[in-house]
Amino acid sequence: MMVDRKRHAQLVVFTKFSQKISTQLLTLLIIRAIVQLEQKRGVQREQKEQKVEYSRFSKELPIWSLETAKLRMKNKLEK
Repeated sequence: MMVDRKRHAQLVVFTKFSQKISTQLLTLLIIRAIVQLEQKRGVQREQKEQKVEYSRFSKELPIWSLETAKLRMKNKLEK
């Protein structure tokens, strides 16, 4: 009878300990996932900013932009 109570007490302590470790590991995994998502979003923002900056300050215009501008001017004149 005494051995059963002692064994039960050990199991309870072990269970609480393992639950605490599991909770901490889960918390770390969640934090790591959030950090990775934020880093990915930051990289995507930087890439978008670079594209916008390149298109704003680029000296070379795509060929179609000249054609589009001509068509818009023509449409405005016709109105």
